[in-house]
Amino acid sequence: MTAADVDFRVRFLAKNYVTLSVCTLHQANSFKDFSYKTTNNAFAFGFSLQYSRKTFMGPLRAAVNWNSIDHTVGVYVGVGYDF
Repeated sequence: MTAADVDFRVRFLAKNYVTLSVCTLHQANSFKDFSYKTTNNAFAFGFSLQYSRKTFMGPLRAAVNWNSIDHTVGVYVGVGYDF
């Protein structure tokens, strides 16, 4: 299994951030099947767009995401730091 994640972040107005994340996942039963030409593997990808703002309690975040596994849109809201 191989996974990759790339984030593009832009800061504006000193305490505000917008982040675009692109993620991929590739799974195969064996190393010889690790190509996109075989049918014995799984390939998935997803996107996320997040807005965050620095506050005294830590970052305030709101994100919208989508993935190719179940083709649904998800929403995430968070306050504070991740532990």
